[in-house]
Amino acid sequence: MRRSRDRTAMTWAAAAALLIVASCKRQQPDVVIVQIPIPAAAFAVADAAAEYRAQAAAKTNLAEKAEDDATERFLSGRNVRFQDVAVATGDLPAKTIKDTMTTHYRKLVPCMFVERNAGAQVSELAVDFVVRPSGKVTAVKVNGQKTGRLSDCILGRMPEFPPFSGEKTVASWALDVGH
Repeated sequence: MRRSRDRTAMTWAAAAALLIVASCKRQQPDVVIVQIPIPAAAFAVADAAAEYRAQAAAKTNLAEKAEDDATERFLSGRNVRFQDVAVATGDLPAKTIKDTMTTHYRKLVPCMFVERNAGAQVSELAVDFVVRPSGKVTAVKVNGQKTGRLSDCILGRMPEFPPFSGEKTVASWALDVGH
């Protein structure tokens, strides 16, 4: 929808430019008066496009803030414990994985909300994952499951790791937030 509105605004702007050229009248030899009869709709379309983008950005920020608040409420008073990282194969150092996961684990907590809303009492995430040399996680197995709501959510929220040279890394990491 944004692209359509932007094109409409550009069309009106092009029409206005033609009107500027067509309606220039010389009043005095050194003074040019320009009449610009731009329809109000041109301004309305441009304003609507800008407002739409601002509202979309605000919704994203509000949604992210609401998610952060829900995560904080969920974790408050809980004893969060991390399992040591186990690297089965690959060249990404375990310390890098541990540091990255410890820094970004809060991004994964909303996936637990999804499961809890479906009736499952999830308080632990045991995640086996594959990290490509680019740093992107390309596969996960969560609590023994390769597919499903929880696995899909975790895969979509896994942090990017620093790029590294060598072979892909297969690692395990766990988070326990208690009951």
